Amino acid sequence: MIPLTVRLAAGTALLAALLGACSGKTASSGGGPDAGGACVNIDLSTYDQSCRQDSDCTLITPGEICPGDCSCGGATVNVSEEARYVAAVSGLQTGVCGCPAEESPRCIQNRCTLCGFGTTGACADAGGAPSCVTIDPTTYSTSCHVDTDCIDITSGTLCPGSCACGGTAVSASEQARYNAAVAGITSSACPCPSGGTPRCVQSGCVLCGPGGGPGCPDGG
Repeated sequence: MIPLTVRLAAGTALLAALLGACSGKTASSGGGPDAGGACVNIDLSTYDQSCRQDSDCTLITPGEICPGDCSCGGATVNVSEEARYVAAVSGLQTGVCGCPAEESPRCIQNRCTLCGFGTTGACADAGGAPSCVTIDPTTYSTSCHVDTDCIDITSGTLCPGSCACGGTAVSASEQARYNAAVAGITSSACPCPSGGTPRCVQSGCVLCGPGGGPGCPDGG
């Protein structure tokens, strides 16, 4: 039979050995080196979310993102912030996730907003899919010197699928501005009636048809 003092000494030695073996180990966390890098925090409030049209917006994933996390979007910001976001998360190895159907980044009331199926509020008020644009002819210049200074544009509220049949004469200097405003709108192929020819009459652009019109010379 082993004396009690010998058994106590052996137990103390074994405990010391176990403690020594564990002393060099550190518990790892989800953001540790084994997980592929530290976590980053994407503070949405520091990102520009202003916009003028849908194409100004892009998707990002906000909040704390750690290696292995899903990167399924969840917020939208101005495209000018994309490079900053990519740099912030470039050291992370995110997981392969079954993300839900992606919502669409939209520009609603000059703010980037996510709109998906069944959305309510501002998204629903905007009418789903790409947003409509309003072309206010009173904000476009009509000044001219000759007929070639004038172009024909479609004014009013234009939505995807609308007819773009013209009907408003403005200065050709406004062409680039008009093109940018309607860039996100896909118009339908419509049987448009003859709206007339843009003419420069008394230094102002007007549409003149075959029968003339207000301010137009007879015969168009």
